[in-house]
Parts: sequence; C-alpha cells; structure tokens
Amino acid sequence: MKEWRAQTGIFTDQYDLIYVDLLEITTRCLDQLGVENIIAAQEDPMPGANPEAELANLWISEIIQTMQAKLSEHKGKPPVMVIEKTAALYPVTGPRFLLQQLWDIHSQMIHCPVVVFIPGRLVEQRVYLFLNAKEEYMYRGDIL
Repeated sequence: MKEWRAQTGIFTDQYDLIYVDLLEITTRCLDQLGVENIIAAQEDPMPGANPEAELANLWISEIIQTMQAKLSEHKGKPPVMVIEKTAALYPVTGPRFLLQQLWDIHSQMIHCPVVVFIPGRLVEQRVYLFLNAKEEYMYRGDIL
C-alpha cells in the first residue's frame, strides 16, 4: 500500500481517491452480530440455512452501503474508489463475489472506477489465488 499511495500522488490534482477499508467494515459487522452467535450458527446451522453465505451477503451489503455513502458525500474532482484490506473477506467470501455484486446489481449506483487490491498471486491471465488459497476468476475488470 505504501507503493500505491506514493504512486497515486500524481493523480491527486485530477481525481479524489476514496478508500474503503474492508477490515473495518467486516469487523463492525462481526461486533454487531456477536462472534459467539456467528460461531454457534456455523457449528449448528438451522435446517436449510447457510450461515457463511448469509454472512457474506451481509458483508457485501455493508460494503456497498459504505461505498454509496462515501460517493453521495463526495464533492469535487472525479472519484476513484479504492477497496483495500480484502483479506478480511476470507474465508467467508472473496473479491470475485464482491465485484460480481458491484457490477451486476449495483452498477448504476457505483459510477466511477474501482480499484481492488487482491492479495495472492496470478495463476493465469484472469485467474488468481486469493490469499494463495482460493482460486477465483476475474471475469470483469483487469488484473494488473
């Protein structure tokens, strides 16, 4: 991130970089639900329930609401959303699900470039290992 922040200094006269910290958002959700409740739901789920998917949907919803709030408050130069600390999504979900929700469902609301930092390594042109553990395919966007 230090390198990113140093390199983006040249853009600050043309764009406003708006940072979204996923660790902060997921931690806030965990605090609201209670870690004990989440563990209990994982260990003994209700019939037909998928606690991991429900938590992923809650996180993604909170992330998108945060992005929308930051954009609605924004005034000035064209915005660029920068999503950082994506490791906080693991093992519940990953960057692919987040980006899928952003582009497929909320594309009308998020009307600016989005930069997502994905820790891991590139396997193929559009395939990456999220945290070197979970293989995901980037069907939209460019992996740099």
